[in-house]
Amino acid sequence: MPTSKTPPESSPQEEMSEKDSSAVDPLNTINKKILSVFLKAIDSAKRIEICQECDKYLKLAKICSECNCFMPMKTRLRKTKCPLEKW
Repeated sequence: MPTSKTPPESSPQEEMSEKDSSAVDPLNTINKKILSVFLKAIDSAKRIEICQECDKYLKLAKICSECNCFMPMKTRLRKTKCPLEKW
């Protein structure tokens, strides 16, 4: 009588671990997208330092009189640019 070889059944734990490894974590994806909008702290610090040396920078309000932006925030955003092309 021929015996058929069937693959061994996987346990529920093995199935669960396979699903976990291939599943995408939506919170991780969202966090990566949010973080991609911002510069690293060291790059932001370089930008704000340039602003603070500029004659268009209003120190008390921390605003650029050229673009009227709040510079502590603007210097952290990756896609923003200085209107005077200083960074």
